Amino acid sequence: MWPGHTGSGCARIRGDSLLAGGFRSCFGIWAPSVQTPSDARAKINREDLFAQLRERGEIRVIVGLGGIVESAPGGNSVADAIRERNISAAQTQFLAKFVGHHVRDIKLMRLHPFVTMTGDAATLNALFADPQVTSISEDRARILSLYDTPGVTRADVAWSDGYRGTGQTVAVIDTGVDRTHPFFTGKVVAEACFSQPASSASSPSVLTGNLADWSRSRR
Repeated sequence: MWPGHTGSGCARIRGDSLLAGGFRSCFGIWAPSVQTPSDARAKINREDLFAQLRERGEIRVIVGLGGIVESAPGGNSVADAIRERNISAAQTQFLAKFVGHHVRDIKLMRLHPFVTMTGDAATLNALFADPQVTSISEDRARILSLYDTPGVTRADVAWSDGYRGTGQTVAVIDTGVDRTHPFFTGKVVAEACFSQPASSASSPSVLTGNLADWSRSRR
């Protein structure tokens, strides 16, 4: 949730504000900090993991698995059920290799080929040696940083190419923003609220603005 979130709605924000620095403040607050290794798929020179292991004696990791038979795209319950079954089979096959290892707090992703687990040095070495494992990254809280956002969103590439967003308007369809927040001063062009409170049209919406203001703006 970024600063000033109020509820479901749509906000239009000036493109030049986003690219010239507004994007950093507008969306940067929730972007993940880029402090992980450059490639979680690397299986050598992973001092980022072994340093934590030496310090604590164990490490919690997010393990990506390969060899998943993907179902045909469809975005329906049948396709999801097939995908869930295939991922579950791969996870079961993977975990069977670690019987006898000092592994705890295992969590399985239902629709994504990942497993989170806490293990010791022998477990980590076995993960690196397992061909079924496609990625390993430490499972820990990340410190949010506005400084990292341009690199995450690749806005710095746009800036270096001379793009500033002049004359462009960006529509953000999400849970709304508080236009009075300092991060959005002078950047919000227009807002619309699509919520429907159960009481009456005069009741304030929990979302962007309120229905009365929105109705007046449409007249």
